[in-house]
Order: sequence, then C-alpha cells, then structure tokens
Amino acid sequence: MLKSIEVERWSEPNEKQQVKSLGMIKAQDAFNQLEKHLKEQGLLPDEYFLFSPENFTRNDGELPDFVEALCDTDFGGSEGIYLDISLKYEEDGKYRFVHFATGKTLGETTEAFYCMARIGAECSMMLNGRGNNIMNNLDRANRQNEFLKVLEPHLMALGVTYDKKVTGKKEDVQLSLHGAQIGYIDASEDNTLYLKHNEADEPVFDKIKQTFRDTMEAFEAYTSAMPLEVEDESAQTYRKLSELNGIVLAAKMMKDNTLQFVTWRRSSTGVNNGNYTRNYQSAKEDFALRSEMIDKQRLFSDEELKLIQSALDTAQRFGQISKEPMTFDEERKLIDLSEKIGELLPKEVKAVGESPAVQSSPMGY
Repeated sequence: MLKSIEVERWSEPNEKQQVKSLGMIKAQDAFNQLEKHLKEQGLLPDEYFLFSPENFTRNDGELPDFVEALCDTDFGGSEGIYLDISLKYEEDGKYRFVHFATGKTLGETTEAFYCMARIGAECSMMLNGRGNNIMNNLDRANRQNEFLKVLEPHLMALGVTYDKKVTGKKEDVQLSLHGAQIGYIDASEDNTLYLKHNEADEPVFDKIKQTFRDTMEAFEAYTSAMPLEVEDESAQTYRKLSELNGIVLAAKMMKDNTLQFVTWRRSSTGVNNGNYTRNYQSAKEDFALRSEMIDKQRLFSDEELKLIQSALDTAQRFGQISKEPMTFDEERKLIDLSEKIGELLPKEVKAVGESPAVQSSPMGY
C-alpha cells in the first residue's frame, strides 16, 4: 500500500473530534518528501531531480491548493529524457500552472523512456493522493480476501455458503443457499453484492443484504482505523474507531476472523469500564449512548416498548367493545404502531437492565 504525501495541513481534533484546514504545506517540504520516497523506492532519476524554489515565493513558500499535479515525460531537445512536474490550480476563476520540479536521465532508449514514465506515475500518485493510502492490485486482493474471511461466519449463520470463481480477469464469489446459487459478490474491483430475485427466499435475502452491509461497514471502519494509543498492552491490540466525550469505540480482529467491538471510558491511566460485543450495530448504539451523542431519555428500552405494545393491544380490544367503538382508521393506527414496535423488539426480551448484545466489564479489558 502506498502512502501519499499529506499536502494539506490540519488542526488537532477538538473535543468533538473535528479538524479544520490550516492551508497547504511548504513546497520545499513536499519536494523533500517526494525525493526521499523516490530514493527509497530506487526511482530517483539518474542525472538529477531538482526543485523550482523560485516559483514558490508567495504565502511563505506554501503549495497552491492545486487540483492536479501533472507529471509529463518527454525527450529533451538535445539529449536525455525529462520529467516535468507542474501543479494546476485555480485563481481568480481561471486555471493556472506553476512548475514544481524537473527530473532527467541521459538515457534515450525506449526502456529509459518507460523508466521515466514510471517515475512520473509514482510522483503523480504521491502528490495527487493528498495523504490517502493507494492500494495496488495485491493490496486489493488481500483486502478482499480478508473481508470474505470476516463475512464468512455471518453468511454461515444464515445457511449461506460461498465459492470463488474466476472467469478471465473477472473474479466472483458465488453464493449458495440450500445447494442452489442465489447470487454472487463481484470481487473484481470493490466487493459488490448481487442477489437473484426469488420471492420464496426474499426474507433471508433481506437478512443477507443487511448482514453484508453491516459487515462491510464494520470491516471498512476497522481497516481504516489506527491502533489505540494507550499504555496498557492488552488495549493496544485494538484499533480506535471513534472517540467522543471520553468514550472510546474500538475493535479487534479475533482468531476466528470475527471482529470484537468495545466501548471504553478513557481515564488518566488508560481505558476502563469496557462493554464488549461482536455486533457492530450494538457497539455503535452503546457508543452513542455512553458518549451522550444521543439523549438516553429520548429512547425506549425493549421492556418499555413491550409495555407500550401491550397497552396498545389492550386499548384496541377495549375500543372494540366500548359503547363508542374506535373508527377503522383509529384501530388501524393502533395495529400499525403495535406491529412497528414488534419489529423493533428481539424475539425474547430479557429482564430489565440486561442487554442481549453487549457484555459489560466493570474494569479492565
């Protein structure tokens, strides 16, 4: 995976984990990073690679907020092959160009041209990536394989099996239910789910789609996160997904290729009071509540919803036998509301204070 140059400067996160742009880095710093990277990769032009400092005298030598770095390779007028790097930026409603750097090789063969073009491509990715990670084909394949490992136990829980199939350059992951193919995951580019339309299997299809979306979201969040920075070594095995108001949401890849999530309270000595779960949605809900992102008083527990549902059913029955029975519309609204609550409730509502998805630990990890 290629880590491109972070050409923009950002503030430190505030208490809400928000950052703001502070402008661009100095052009000289950007060149130094690019030159260092090319040298480490064995891609530095053999004759020279020079910065154009005279073009960056404004704004304390900062880069312009460019929209594109153009890296052009061409034969020289008298000898050698040149790589010219220019930055395209917008000013006063017009696009302008500023020369950034020049590279040269004395070679003039086709192979030398290809080599300089390869260097130009590397420079383009480093500058235009703007700090993002750029995956090559091997990175992408490894990432897809890791995602399928995480997805597999969730599919198996639904009775779904998968099998990889390669046709030319296209790679698909065939999905089967009860021995019959029901769809596939397109793994050629990004993992995309396709399911055949079959009314008989529609209920399980909805579960498959939701499972796929939830797993993909959790996987993307985990793989994009950085290790949790705490002194305790056991907590360092987790990656921090988010933090707000002293509450940390983190995740860890377990040996069985499932993700374990935890919400912790950060303290001066590290983190504690962990709530653990393998359910990403439950972890996000727990994080939202503990961090006070959501007002707990505005939410109903499963037990409260069950009580409301029971009251609605009683009101409906009473309305049917009272001297002034409900209208059809009134009764229909009560039934719809009761059914809506029923969809939110788990199959078995546990005692008040328990959670079917989150396990609490008073201290430690």
